[in-house]
Amino acid sequence: KEMALLAKTAIVCKKVGDFDDYIQHGVNGYLCDIDEFAKETKEIIHELYKDQKHIIQLGKNLKQTVFE
Repeated sequence: KEMALLAKTAIVCKKVGDFDDYIQHGVNGYLCDIDEFAKETKEIIHELYKDQKHIIQLGKNLKQTVFE
């Protein structure tokens, strides 16, 4: 939620805290399996590197979701 206040996105683990309540995978952030976190995070970072404008939109989406 702190990242959302800054309009930044996040990569988090599923079933940890309340992330599953407001993070929507690929819409406003990324949810990864805890056992595959490093592998999945690497893939996500590679995707975002190719489309850096998308990361800005993800942050805006997360901020809107949290404020709602």
